[in-house]
Order: sequence, then C-alpha cells, then structure tokens
Amino acid sequence: MQYRWIGLGLALASLTMAARPVKSGIAPAFYAYFRVDGITNQVVGVSVAGDGGISQIAGSPFTAAGNTALGGDARVTGSLAISRARRTVFIGGGSGVGAAKIAADGTLTPVAGSPFGSAPAQGVAVAEIGSKTFVYASDTASSLVHIFRASNSGALSRATNPVFMPGARGITVAGRRVFFALSDGKFVVCKLKENGALAALPGYPKATGLPSLDQITPATNGKFVYASAADGRVQGYRLNDSGKSILLTGSPFLVRDGYAGGVLPLARISPRFLGVSLTGNGVGPNFAVLRRGTDGKLSKTAFSGSTADGIPVVAASPDGQFYVVATSTGALGTIHVNATNGAVTPGLQLNAGLDDLTGAAAYRP
Repeated sequence: MQYRWIGLGLALASLTMAARPVKSGIAPAFYAYFRVDGITNQVVGVSVAGDGGISQIAGSPFTAAGNTALGGDARVTGSLAISRARRTVFIGGGSGVGAAKIAADGTLTPVAGSPFGSAPAQGVAVAEIGSKTFVYASDTASSLVHIFRASNSGALSRATNPVFMPGARGITVAGRRVFFALSDGKFVVCKLKENGALAALPGYPKATGLPSLDQITPATNGKFVYASAADGRVQGYRLNDSGKSILLTGSPFLVRDGYAGGVLPLARISPRFLGVSLTGNGVGPNFAVLRRGTDGKLSKTAFSGSTADGIPVVAASPDGQFYVVATSTGALGTIHVNATNGAVTPGLQLNAGLDDLTGAAAYRP
C-alpha cells in the first residue's frame, strides 16, 4: 500500500487548504467500498478513521461474489449499494446482482447463491421498510427495473414483477420515494409500497432539458431534488407534498465557472451542502462543494478538493463528515467537509493498485 499527502495539486489562487496530520491507533469511523470493473470485477474496501486516516481492509480487494464485468461506464449509475440492516453490500454486474456480507472488521464474504438474477444490473439501490429490505437494479438493455427482497443472509429473491422503465440508470432512495435518472435527460419519482412495488407519481417522466442524466439526488430534508448531468450543470427542483417537481429559479446551476464537463452523482453532506465530483480532464480540483440555500438554490463555494488524475467516484460517510474520493486510476483519498461552512480539509491518499474504480458506498460498523 502506498500513501502520500494529497495536498499536491490542490493549489488554486482562491483556495487555501492545509493537509491534516493523521493520528495512529484510532478506531475506524466507517468503511467505504468501491466496485472494480473489469475481468476480475472485485470490490476494494478501505477503513477510514475518525481523523481521516485511510487504509485497505485486510483481504481487499474482495471478489464480487462471482459476478462478471459490467462494461460501460458504471460510475454514473451507482452500481454498488449497502443494506445496513442486512450488513450486506450489493454489487451490480453483467450477470446480476452480487451480494457479500460485511463482517465487524469490514471484510467481505460472498453470499451463497450470488449473483442473483441473470440480467445485467447497472444502477443498484437499497430501500429499508420496517423489517424488510428491498434491492432495485436497473437493466438498460431490457428497459426493466428488477425488484428483489433481501433475507437476513443477504440472499435475494424476486419481490414483485419488474417495472418497465426505458433508459433507467441511476437509482436513489429517500424515505418512501425512489428516484430514477433516465439516459434521455428525464427523471421519474415513484412511491414505494410496503411490498417493495413501485408506483410512478403523476407528472413523470419529467424532462430536465439536460442532454443526459446520470443521477438524481434528493436533499436531506426531502424538499428538493438535484439532477447531475454531463455538461457541468446541476438542475434543481422543489418537491411539493404530492411529489410534483417544480423547477427552481436560476436552475441549472453551474458547478464551476467555465466548466462544461461531466458531473458525477451528487452526495448529501448536510442540510446546507452538496458534494459533486467532476470528470473533465484538466479542470484542477475534481471535487467541489455546493452551498444550498433555504430556497433550494445552489451556489459555488470557494472550497474544492483534488485527489489525483482520473475520473472520481465518491463515498460519503454516514454522518456526512468525510468523503472518500476514488479515481479510475486506483487512487483513494479522504476529504473532510465542515458541515457548518463547507470548508474542505484533505487527509491521506492511498494507492489501491487497481484501475477503474466505479460504484461506491459507505458503511458504519
């Protein structure tokens, strides 16, 4: 394992960030997992301490439960999700949904029978309803969203009939609503039923006017939703009580002045901030924090962070204090985000030794 400070490459004239020392012997605050696309289709697991220290979990990378390579760009579809209730990570792949149990030390063990289903699973999301856990997987080839129920062991069985949803990519769950990003720039909001079935709300699919849509992210208060796209913009909407979406004044919001590259899935930091990762080459910092006003509008902050060259994906800690940013070149780095002012403090960087890190999710032991 190779460590180095990630302060290099952070300098912009408007930014001042000091690397923070990492203490030793601090218990893990959370674990983060990243899907490795390719022939081996493995999962990299890292342990993040309360001071931002990062190290690979013993035995990482882990086999992705016998699944096969997904192909394409899985970064934009969230191809890895975690059920805290089942202590299981679910991994999208070319032959279905892989499943692996999370041990107390963060190690992963494939669930018997994994992978589940036979269709390619690109977007993967988990919904917890009382004592029940449901897993949703989008298959763009068949235009279907498959719905599974997870047992205590993490094994999946068909919960209800799949839903026809052409172009479904990224899936996000917030409370009793499920959000789908579509490849044609539209999105769908569905009501989640007790049996895991989905009921589309009136007025959807909703056109965003964006050329494509990678992910849809609701705010922590559930009153706003944001769509990230491939042209440097983020579209924002207000959701009323019935689930109808209303475009926010001033939307779409620019992530950075002069930037027109890709914006990968947003992550909720706190009620006041959202985090985005930028995929365009030569843009300097590839991680940015956006401030959210009480009216839902987004504005650029003066705080950004950079990890290394390559397309980044992000895993946010359950409490929203830390991000683990991983790039397609195999570099992982911790970034602490101040929930009060959005300030970014870089931690350490770890070289995982594997390329093409894609879907990401975090778990608190």
